[in-house]
Amino acid sequence: YADRDGNIFYLYNGTVPKRDEGFDWTRPVDGSDPRTEWQGMHELDELPQILNPLSGFVQNCNSTPFTTTDDGNPFEKDFPDYMVEEKHDDKRRAKVSRYLLRGAQDLTFEDWQVLAYDTTLYWPMNELPKYGRYLEDLKKSNPELADAVAPYMEHLLDWNYKSTAESTQTTLAVEWYEQLYGRGYPVETLKPEFRQDIPARFEALKTAAAILEKTFGSWKVPYGEVHRLQRKPNIVTRASLPFSDADPSLPQVGVRGPLGVAFTIYDTPSQPGRKNRYAYVGASFMAVYEFGERLKSGTYLHLGQSGRPESPHFFDQAKLLSEQKFKPGYFYWEDVLEHAVEEYHPIDHLASWE
Repeated sequence: YADRDGNIFYLYNGTVPKRDEGFDWTRPVDGSDPRTEWQGMHELDELPQILNPLSGFVQNCNSTPFTTTDDGNPFEKDFPDYMVEEKHDDKRRAKVSRYLLRGAQDLTFEDWQVLAYDTTLYWPMNELPKYGRYLEDLKKSNPELADAVAPYMEHLLDWNYKSTAESTQTTLAVEWYEQLYGRGYPVETLKPEFRQDIPARFEALKTAAAILEKTFGSWKVPYGEVHRLQRKPNIVTRASLPFSDADPSLPQVGVRGPLGVAFTIYDTPSQPGRKNRYAYVGASFMAVYEFGERLKSGTYLHLGQSGRPESPHFFDQAKLLSEQKFKPGYFYWEDVLEHAVEEYHPIDHLASWE
């Protein structure tokens, strides 16, 4: 919640039953035991919530309410253990959101729109400096491997950790991440074979570069050239994604959420006959608002309003997504009328509908 007086409020909302805390409610319980019966419902003021924290912001990325902000979070021990299942789940998206918001001071409405599409990547920002130090140790223990990966590491470290259409570092970092962690969701834990083996992680970097080299002819591939927006009709399941490198598409710079990014987009993997990756999940409806004497809003709807390929609104908002922009959101009725393309009264169309 937010209003023009500067109040902000976050509620971990839900209809939560009161339960006997003697049971582990993350597992099935014995329904024949009367102690497992619900004991009424928690009232709203018993749920985790934050009103006007000193830090000046709230955020949530499907993560724990106990790290919603920097100063003024709910205290975990004030709530029953069963109430918040994700109590220790502080995702990288939440971490990068706090990072961005704590540095967001004196924003204009235009600044806020830019921030909503921010592509700072938490994983490389946090981890790559460590790998720079690991590389120095590797030069002593395994100089051959160190020499092999040095060009890749130098390239990654020469980066501001933002995804852009021109960034070749983003492409390499994403491919390396998937070698280390996989492509599932959420995937923020190293694969078992890498957890205690730093040299193996550098071998994975070699593998990532080799895959890019084989697929695209170079390990330095601009992210926007191979991460694309394309819309096909009647996509029902992820298994039936009929994207094609031969058909028109637009660059997209969003990145998979587990790397820790505000602007999240999930894409298809490269595969035989289709080198590029295509967005299919992630940023859908997005909106930004400024509350004041008159509300300002900017909105974006994933690719286009219509699901009919023959409609001019089937793919007309994809350019907004590609360029990380919003269109005006018409909140007031007079603005809606002013920008309406067509007006009609439903009763006038009854004959054609029948």
